[in-house]
Amino acid sequence: MYELLETRFEVKPAEAQENIEVISASDDEALILGVQKCSPLLSILRTSVDAEGVPIEYSHDLFRADRTRITVHTRGDWGITLSAKANRGTVGFNRQAI
Repeated sequence: MYELLETRFEVKPAEAQENIEVISASDDEALILGVQKCSPLLSILRTSVDAEGVPIEYSHDLFRADRTRITVHTRGDWGITLSAKANRGTVGFNRQAI
């Protein structure tokens, strides 16, 4: 998809934000994914923007939590710091230069 955006529309993502959380499957989601209603699903909401900050991608993906693995690979001279927010038990990971 990113190759198509770049070659056809001359647009490249410069930054993306992804919010990942576990949610309970609705009736329709459970039927489509072959799980029981209220089963845990992994919800990934992503927005990508170009170099000027213009949104170029929005996606909301749902995955079965029992069949999903997330791998994060970080390159370069970056460190990861963890900050816990008091809001609803949310944990945020912030990348900062070291």
